[in-house]
Amino acid sequence: MSSNLLYVGLRGQVVAIDKDTGATRWQTKLKGGLTSGERFVSLLVADGRVYAHTYGELFCLDQETGSMLWRNGLDGLGYDIATLATEGIPSSSLAALASLRKRQSADAGTAYPASGGGR
Repeated sequence: MSSNLLYVGLRGQVVAIDKDTGATRWQTKLKGGLTSGERFVSLLVADGRVYAHTYGELFCLDQETGSMLWRNGLDGLGYDIATLATEGIPSSSLAALASLRKRQSADAGTAYPASGGGR
């Protein structure tokens, strides 16, 4: 699913920003309670959902509306910062993306120049 939203995780919340206008489309508070202040939020967007982790809990939000679909307390795992991943190519892996593009080009019969001029 392609979306025109940019997702920002901060202070125990997820905010969806329209990439064209900069307007806030939705904002979802993940966790309240006795603790407050700056809380790091890890995010992963996949398959129409936004997965967020903060302060020891994992949350699943609808990508377009921010509605909370479910939450998991990750019992017994503590409150550290978490990394989120799913199967496939990590969005931060430019080398993996370049490798995939090369394979796709080779399959199509066109190769990128060795000088690195291709994107």
